[in-house]
Amino acid sequence: MLRAAVVQLSAFNIQQSAQALEHAVAMVHQAAEQKPDLVLLPECTYPSYYLGDQNAPGTTQDELDYVMNAFAELARKYRFHLAVGLPERASGRLYNSAFLFGPQGAVIGKVRKSFLWHFDAHWFSGGGEFPVFDTALGKIGMLICADARLPEIARMLKLGGAEIILDPTNWVSSGGERTKLTNPQFEFMVQTRALENKVWFLAANKIGLERRSILFCGRSCVIAPSGERVLEASADREEILICEIDLGKSAEDEIVPGFSCIKDRRPETYGLLAAINAGQQEQRFTAAASISPWLAACVQSVGAGAAESDGAEIISVLGAQLAVFSSLDSMKANGITDPGYYAADKGIALAAAQEGSAKLFLPDGRCETYHKMHGRTNKRVPDKVHDGGEEPPKPGTNQVFQTPLGKVAFILDEEGLIPEPARIAALQGAELIIWISSELYPLHEKLARTRAAENCCYLAVCFPAERYARSGNMLIAPNGTVMATALPGESQIITGMINPVLAQSKLIVPRTDVVAGRIPEKYKLLVTCDK
Repeated sequence: MLRAAVVQLSAFNIQQSAQALEHAVAMVHQAAEQKPDLVLLPECTYPSYYLGDQNAPGTTQDELDYVMNAFAELARKYRFHLAVGLPERASGRLYNSAFLFGPQGAVIGKVRKSFLWHFDAHWFSGGGEFPVFDTALGKIGMLICADARLPEIARMLKLGGAEIILDPTNWVSSGGERTKLTNPQFEFMVQTRALENKVWFLAANKIGLERRSILFCGRSCVIAPSGERVLEASADREEILICEIDLGKSAEDEIVPGFSCIKDRRPETYGLLAAINAGQQEQRFTAAASISPWLAACVQSVGAGAAESDGAEIISVLGAQLAVFSSLDSMKANGITDPGYYAADKGIALAAAQEGSAKLFLPDGRCETYHKMHGRTNKRVPDKVHDGGEEPPKPGTNQVFQTPLGKVAFILDEEGLIPEPARIAALQGAELIIWISSELYPLHEKLARTRAAENCCYLAVCFPAERYARSGNMLIAPNGTVMATALPGESQIITGMINPVLAQSKLIVPRTDVVAGRIPEKYKLLVTCDK
C-alpha cells in the first residue's frame, strides 16, 4: 500500500512569491506528520499561476534553483517522493513544469505542460513528452491541469505503464459563492481518465483569487481506477488529503467484466490519432457554417406498449429533424414500422441500434450502417465499419456519415468507455456523436459528458431505460453540459438544439483548441501499442 498526501494550497499573486514558497514549505511539513510515501502539490506552486511575462519576479534561474533545492531538501528530510508544479527555464524558454523528487532529494523526472490553457502561452512554451517514471513506489506518470482535457495524454501515460497519474493543477472557476465553485475536470473528466485507463488519479489544486481574475475552485481529489472519487477537498479551504492507495488495482484493466481498456483497443484502426491534417478543420468549419441549427430528439421507451405508439406523431409535431432510439424494436414500439418510408415522408432522419450495428435512415432514401469495432460481443465486424454496397473501407476509416444536417457518427456499447472511437469520429468532422448502448455503464453520464467536452461535439446518449432506474437518456452540448435528460425509468421524448458551428469550433478559451492543441506526431504509441 502507498500512503499519499494531496496538498491543497491558497493562491498567491506574483508579488507574493516569497510568501508562496514559505507557505508551501510549511504545508509540506504539516503533511509530513502523516508519514506519507508521496506528497503532491499544485501546478505553479511557486511563484504563482499568472506570471504576466517571461521575466516575472521570482523566475530568474538563481531563484528557481533556490526553490528546487528547497523542495529537494524536503523530500530528502522526510524520505518521501514529492511532486510539485514549478516554472522551468531551459534553452531560453520558460516551461510550466512538474518535478518528481525522490527520497534522496534527486529529481526522478519532470514533465512539461503540453496543452497550454488560455494565457499560459503568453509566457510558457509547450512541452511534448509523456514519460513514465519507474520508482520504488511503482510506475508514476504526470500531467498538468489542462493536459487531462486531451484523452491522448493520459492514454500515453497508461500505455507507458503508469499505475498512478499525478495532476498538479490550477482548475479555475466562476460563481457567486466560494463554497460551491467547481470545474468540468473535477465534475466528470478526471474520473473518466481514471476509469478509461484503470489508474489511480491524484489532483492537487489551489483555492482563492489571483490577480482579480483567476478564481481557483479547490476540489483536490483522489480517484480510484474504478472512477470512484475516494477523497475530495472543499472548494474554499486549504486541506491535506491522506489516502492509502493499492496499486494492485491498477493492474485490473477491465472497465466492465470482459472488456479491457488496453487489450480490447484496436490500435490498427487508430491511424488518424497520429495523423497531421493541416487545414482540414477550417474546411469543416466552413461547411458547418452553411447548416442552420436543428432539433434532435432522443426517444426513451420503457416497453409501455400502446401508450408509446404515438411517438412517431410526437416527434413530427415537435419539429425534430433527427430522432435517436435505443433499438429498431423501440422504433417500432413508437409507431415507426417502416423507418425508411417514415424518414422520406416526414423529412426526419432516424437512428437506432441493431445487434452490434447502428442504422441511420435519411430523408433522401439512404440507409447507412455502422458496425461496432470494439466490444465483448462477436457481432463487431473486424474488416469494415459500414456497408454501402461498395468495397468495404479499412477499419476505422468511416464511422462518420455526411447528412443534410451535418456529419453524424456512432459509437456503440463499450466504445463509449474508451476515448479512441469518439476521438476519431471528431477528427473526421462529426458534429453529433450518437452513443447507443445495450446497458447503463458505471459513470455513464460522466463518460458521456467527457466524450462531448474532450471533442467539442454534441452527444446523444440512448440506452434501454426500462432496465435502469438511476439515469435517463441524455443530449449533451459540446462543452459537456447536459442539455436535456429524461426521467429515469419513464417513457419520454427529449429534445435539444444542435448548432453545427458550435461543434466545429474547437476553441474552449482563447488559444486553447482541443484539435489544434494536439501533438499527433508524438502519439505514435497510440497506434502501435497493443498490450
